Amino acid sequence: MFSRRKLGKRFSLLLLEDEEDYVADWVASCKWPSSVAGNWQNLGSLPGRLRLCTKSIFFEPEDVRIPIVRLEFASVLHLEADSMQSCTVGVNKVTKMKANMADAPYVVERNKSSSWGFTLTYARLDSFMPLAQEQLVISRLPTLERLVLQDAARRSREDAAQFDSSRLVEFSEVLMWEGPAVQLSPLIREPGRLAVTDQRVYFQPLHNISGDTPVRSHPLAAVAALVRRRSSLQPVGLELFMINPSLELKQQLTGPVWDAPSAFLTFRSEADREAARAALAAQPTLGMAVSSLMPTSTLGNLNQPQHPHSQQLVAAGQLLEAAGGWLQRVMMAWQLGKVSNFDYLLYLNLAAGRSFNDLAQWPVFPWVVKDYKNAVLDLGNDSVFRDLKKPMGAQTEDRLRIFRQRYHDMESIAQHTDAAGDMPKPFMYGTHYSTPGYVMFWLVRAAPGHMLRLQAGKFDAPDRLFNSLQDSWDSATSSTTDVKELIPEFYMLGMLRPAPLRMTQLHGLKTGQKALCCTAFATAYVVLAAFNDPMAKVTNCYCHQQCCLHDAPMLACPWPTTGQLPPYMSLLSMPGADFLVNGSQLAFGMRQNGKPVNDVVLPPWATTPENLLAKHRAALEAPYVSANLHHWIDLIFGYKQTGPAAVEADNVFYHLTYEGAVDTSKVNMEHVAHIQAARVLK
Repeated sequence: MFSRRKLGKRFSLLLLEDEEDYVADWVASCKWPSSVAGNWQNLGSLPGRLRLCTKSIFFEPEDVRIPIVRLEFASVLHLEADSMQSCTVGVNKVTKMKANMADAPYVVERNKSSSWGFTLTYARLDSFMPLAQEQLVISRLPTLERLVLQDAARRSREDAAQFDSSRLVEFSEVLMWEGPAVQLSPLIREPGRLAVTDQRVYFQPLHNISGDTPVRSHPLAAVAALVRRRSSLQPVGLELFMINPSLELKQQLTGPVWDAPSAFLTFRSEADREAARAALAAQPTLGMAVSSLMPTSTLGNLNQPQHPHSQQLVAAGQLLEAAGGWLQRVMMAWQLGKVSNFDYLLYLNLAAGRSFNDLAQWPVFPWVVKDYKNAVLDLGNDSVFRDLKKPMGAQTEDRLRIFRQRYHDMESIAQHTDAAGDMPKPFMYGTHYSTPGYVMFWLVRAAPGHMLRLQAGKFDAPDRLFNSLQDSWDSATSSTTDVKELIPEFYMLGMLRPAPLRMTQLHGLKTGQKALCCTAFATAYVVLAAFNDPMAKVTNCYCHQQCCLHDAPMLACPWPTTGQLPPYMSLLSMPGADFLVNGSQLAFGMRQNGKPVNDVVLPPWATTPENLLAKHRAALEAPYVSANLHHWIDLIFGYKQTGPAAVEADNVFYHLTYEGAVDTSKVNMEHVAHIQAARVLK
């Protein structure tokens, strides 16, 4: 998920463009041209950092009040050396960003010549000029040729890097595997070296851009799962889920821990991915801390002879991969009422390959409520719920007729088109229920920098931004270009806090009720507990805060009150309601009705953003949803995705949105695959 901490540095890889790589950086000073606004003190020399990328040159002043400037190679008029340490760059376009650390739309000055002087503080100019001139030449080549050369240069830089063994936490560690890898986070690709020892996993970024720790690492004992993933349509990804060790465990596990709940890594090939995975899975310490956090009853069951390496099997990914036997067990536990609807949906998303580290594969959740107008949300009235048997495009009959007509017209034309024709396969919906743009539509207030990255330095038009759930529901059920679903954040009740645990004895639990867990992903061990004794009655829940409406019946989490958190509680950070509040006072603009876009306008039945999330969550666990959720699951994850069943269910999307529509194994030129991958991210 998106980090909630404020970064001390202004510059990040989010400021780069599509298909742009970071090359190198230098401590430098800048002679800011007087014709360009921003140098508010009119200083003759601004200290900062000069950053070279494959499409541009950045200068980041030390004074955060002065914007970072981006000089695109496409706009460079001249690049000349002035002395042993100085050069001049002439451009006719300047992009300014991140003044005062603010995530605001970029300011672009076009068609105005300016000359920028840079002086390297400690290095000679010959460490900068050849690289800059090479990138300048490559940037002006035809697209396909440019991509090939940039890819070759990228591989060369990665191959030249070596893992710094002096960064090992313990002198006794033995290096078991090392190779190039890329760590993915939303809209960011960070190349580096992955190293696996007998005790820890390490990732050394190629460039320490943040300037904090040059190596990230985590004890293997606290790696809860290794899961194969797809990345850009190819089977080259591996996601590691980390346990954040408790105070007791930290006394046993020395050294630093990963700064995120999971790490999504990609490799050059499936063979490289499997080699790294095998090296990790072969270490006896992998996942050892998991067993110490599991309930005693569950652990006892798993340690029977038929499960001789239970923690390693779990950590090897069987629990979170659809191909393993756990999917059926989880479904059974859900059907028996031992897993909440929320946890089951999140489990299905993760097992299907979706990840909070990839906007193109962000977990998808259904619209459940359709009443955003009334003052009271009556969850006992089925009419307040969306029809879960139908996809979003089929919620209203008038619009459905338009989509069906489109499909039948395309089907008729396709029957009269020869094999060489370019007519796409018939579809009903030209857009999709989940895309990077849709995810950022919902999360723009929580991650404005990501929206700026996705929108080329701009926020969307004010009338197109997320303003209220009523407006968004109306659009998703009436517009012919909008069939989007929701994301898990609409049902998450807030980040776990480091305060002491508050054990809450729950009441009103009946046999067969689902467990409403107050964490994003206790699912794995909820299922383990349920599988150990599927008919066990559960009565307690771990809560840091109220996890239901104060006047709603509390449901229980099947986790015994042993005094310690379930291990998967730390896997996914919960964002709370910050994505509904404009806490940073971002200037989103004015709508056509004269009202500014600020906090999300709440429905009348929600008193606060937190109350909205709580009622959404209560609706997700309501009897009507529990009785019908399997229909929606069939549409998104099941047999109604494709084929005749999809046609009958009015669930046919544009053919390139389906897995397998592009066979990347038959692509001869790697740069073509890059182009196709870039299109997928849109």
